[in-house]
Amino acid sequence: GHCRRSRLVLSSQLGDPPPRPTTMEGEPSAPSRLFLARPLDAPDKAIGRPLQGPCRNPLQVEQSAAWHFQHLRAEVFDELQIDFEDLAPESLHGWAITGLTWMAAAGVEKQKSACLGLVYALLVHDLDRTVSPGYYDYLALLRNLDAHHIATRTLLAFSRRWRVLQPVTQLRLVLLLRAMADARWPKVDQVALSIQRELVLEPKYQEHVCEVLHEMVCVTHLCARVDEECAQLSFLWAARWAHITSSLKPRKGEDGEALVELRRLLAELVAGLWQEYRDALLRAGPALLWAAAQYRDCAALPWQAVMVHEGAILTHPAPQACLDHFLTHELQEQTAFLVNEATGHRAGRLFEWFLRRHFGQPAHGSGIGDCILWAITAAAPKGDLKPQLWDRFWNASASGDGALAFLFAAAHLAPRSDSYTRRLLDGLLAQSVDPDETRRRKAFYLVKRIPGSGASKLAVLLRRDLEQEQGPSRKK
Repeated sequence: GHCRRSRLVLSSQLGDPPPRPTTMEGEPSAPSRLFLARPLDAPDKAIGRPLQGPCRNPLQVEQSAAWHFQHLRAEVFDELQIDFEDLAPESLHGWAITGLTWMAAAGVEKQKSACLGLVYALLVHDLDRTVSPGYYDYLALLRNLDAHHIATRTLLAFSRRWRVLQPVTQLRLVLLLRAMADARWPKVDQVALSIQRELVLEPKYQEHVCEVLHEMVCVTHLCARVDEECAQLSFLWAARWAHITSSLKPRKGEDGEALVELRRLLAELVAGLWQEYRDALLRAGPALLWAAAQYRDCAALPWQAVMVHEGAILTHPAPQACLDHFLTHELQEQTAFLVNEATGHRAGRLFEWFLRRHFGQPAHGSGIGDCILWAITAAAPKGDLKPQLWDRFWNASASGDGALAFLFAAAHLAPRSDSYTRRLLDGLLAQSVDPDETRRRKAFYLVKRIPGSGASKLAVLLRRDLEQEQGPSRKK
């Protein structure tokens, strides 16, 4: 009953999947799992710009994909005695590919079913790529059948919950994505950009993350050429990881040469994107300067060459897509809720939960600065200063990255004295955390970390205000 009710949520035109197949003993087959054994979040909204249509909880996508793969096994693979878990060279894969082709020719729904089942098989099973016909032949068949972008829709849904995928599934996904990018698969850049946003460093899985990064660098090389926005987002992503990996050290038992090679690949990617897409990157506007402010200590990044073009950079506003790319999808959605919906007595509790979930308490790292910058740009059009929210954000950052975001917004996003960002900053600096260490003093020292003439002008104003603030105390 459940499988008959399950829907393929990737397309509104696709009907109910076939009945759930059974094994030879008559018991339901138990598909392998893609996700970790922990609860998923509430259903998602529609995702992907050109890939419009409902895409709910990825667990539902996984269930549909599993049942469609079981249908392929019952219709094609079991009859040929092909076991995907042990892809033997002597298996009749050529016959299976022919059978799948004939099955897909029966109609659009059969074609979609074959595509979804094949995507699931390539993610769940560790297929031997040296067997021919085998992995790449099935991938070629999927490429020919995927007229409705089922593969990219499915991978996009899974990438939105990257952190709850099994580590081995994450690696298979990026290997599949690399093969799809090599085949010039339509819309594969959408999946690559989504993974870029979701990929974070987990110390427990440092070696695994580095392995995934190695493959993602190769994918990014191919996807950055799609359009101007892809080049901008890929540059920001590569600069962030070049900065992160520059301070990593191999853990006990890990391969140090792999980390050195990864640093080299990231540095080459950043340099190549800057040389090839310089004009497009300059149109990233203040988003490019924000990356320079955060990753200024990384010698592999071309910030001196970037700052030569400061005048051209500041003629462009920061694209919203660039600001979004600094955040994961979940963090962006929950930050938007804090800005737009969290009011009254529950706002404080919601903020504490938000801080613990994403940053720890007190917050460390540059992620809190990215979040604050995004929140400021979201709140600015309405003009609501939200003093309690900004005060909480300022106090939450133990490393100063949160305060840096407020200063950067005042210096480069809207530097006029009557702008929203300047009024916001003036309201924050008027409050003293400690009589001996005012916020204005902290801001004066932090603003020196921000590149650009706008930050220099702001530093002059802060110094003047600080001297005026210290004058009465000296007389006393």
